Amino acid sequence: RKERIMRNTKKVISILLTLLMVVGMMSTFAFADTVKYTITVKKAEANHTYTAYQIFSGDLKVSDKTLSNIAWGSGIDNTKITGFTYLEKDTAKDIAEELGKQTGNEEAIARAFAKAIADKVDTTKGTVLTYDNEKYTASVTPGYYLIIETENSSNNNKNHVLADYMLKVVGDISLDPKDDSKIPTPGKTAD
Repeated sequence: RKERIMRNTKKVISILLTLLMVVGMMSTFAFADTVKYTITVKKAEANHTYTAYQIFSGDLKVSDKTLSNIAWGSGIDNTKITGFTYLEKDTAKDIAEELGKQTGNEEAIARAFAKAIADKVDTTKGTVLTYDNEKYTASVTPGYYLIIETENSSNNNKNHVLADYMLKVVGDISLDPKDDSKIPTPGKTAD
């Protein structure tokens, strides 16, 4: 009888340890649809519209702030992305991996991809940042975002693009606007 109690106790302890290991592994990943981070555009003028389009989504590993299982984000128009290739790749996962392998000027690499993907966004699925006290903010899920700014002035129809054209959002992030009329917005092309 003592042996049977001991055997059962070992089984229960083994099961509990297994459950603790599973819970421990799960806690390093955040469920992308429940975790939210803030994008802030500082020193911004009123009468602008900043819209964040999620280009890539993924599962966030909180401990090292990486995204895995990359897929097209909610800001992509699925009818426009069909047949799209970049760096000779055609899936979100493969394109993201290939972009990660690129070396050199990171801003130029991000800018080139922003130009290529800008006309693939679904303009009805962006997250518009809200203006308050000289800054714009929005709460978004983890992923890679293209931020497009437009000025809402009848006198000046100027487009601006932020310094980081493609933002990796795995935590709260703040940016300053940058003038650059050469970057296309959805439906427009660069000169």
